[in-house]
Amino acid sequence: MLTRATPDEFVFVGSSGQATESFALLETIPLVEGLIGSAEHCTIRLADPFVAAEHARVLRRHERWYIAAAAIATSVFVDGVAPLPGEAALLEPGALVEVGDTWFRVGGAPSRQRLPLDDDVAMLIAADEMQEVGDPLGERIATNALDVPSCLVAEVEEGLTTVELTRGLISRITTRALSDYEGALRLRARLLRLLSEPVSVGLQELEVATETYEEDPALVGRMVLHAIAASQPPHLRTLRLGVASPDGLGQLETELKQLARILPSPGGLDGLFRAPRRPEIVILEVQDWNGLEPGQRIGVVDELTLTRAIADEATEQDYPEDFASNLLFVERGQGRWQIQTRHGGIFRINGAHDGSTGRSHLRSGDEVRTAGLRFRFET
Repeated sequence: MLTRATPDEFVFVGSSGQATESFALLETIPLVEGLIGSAEHCTIRLADPFVAAEHARVLRRHERWYIAAAAIATSVFVDGVAPLPGEAALLEPGALVEVGDTWFRVGGAPSRQRLPLDDDVAMLIAADEMQEVGDPLGERIATNALDVPSCLVAEVEEGLTTVELTRGLISRITTRALSDYEGALRLRARLLRLLSEPVSVGLQELEVATETYEEDPALVGRMVLHAIAASQPPHLRTLRLGVASPDGLGQLETELKQLARILPSPGGLDGLFRAPRRPEIVILEVQDWNGLEPGQRIGVVDELTLTRAIADEATEQDYPEDFASNLLFVERGQGRWQIQTRHGGIFRINGAHDGSTGRSHLRSGDEVRTAGLRFRFET
């Protein structure tokens, strides 16, 4: 999709720290021989906290561009592979280059394959052509496969991700965090891997519940935009980034406009985020919890605590796997709500463990279950 960039240019598709301010998203940087690093004398200077003073070296050999680590302690990756020590990797058009935590695409790449998603006959023809060259994606399309692709099985089973499939391809992805273990940078790397999978070429809708992350929704949203810029799903037309206050989101507007250069515009920030609302919980099943009844709706406020009605010692033996003596709701700001257990215990969100941290952020529609209690969280 980088039709405006040549094979003699890098295209900036994301970074972390102040390096996000070094270049505009999708800005092109001429390739010249020299160093990439944080030092002032580097040809490409980055404020990435993961980049060394002299991190990588760009070389020109036989009319082709190469990149190598500048020192033994530094590393670079080209399409996820690090060149061997003392060797340089060829920069093919379209390759994804990682220097520290800064990502570049080599320009001159053709678009990811576009498919005639709205034409059944044309899709079958495309599937036949894929099968003729041994592309397994062709069989998925031809047979309208409904099984979850292997690259996503673990995420789906853990409750991180849900997917919808159309003609064997992933057409919709909804993803979230279940615990504090996954931060914005880990999400960005996971999304890049997921969106770059061949089976995701037909992706049309992506929803990321930014409110389930500990970090500021603006930062999490920015990392999502970087993953999209780096993977460039050709059919993506709808993007939703969960719940957040409009305050502090203005910087995302600029990157969103840059992204619209290569993708159909998902609209402005109003279309990306929903404004926070005071949540409620709906009691679905209850036994031996103080003051709770099935069907009851309870407005959630900061420090709201649900407590079991009988002694821990008497119930823990009855519920050895899913037991909590109380649940605490904590408001984290920007539309984020966290559920915790005060004295240890386990709860499940949508059937999945909370990651054994004893706390997790919630999104609207989450169903929480622990011993003797099941409820739905709504905003």
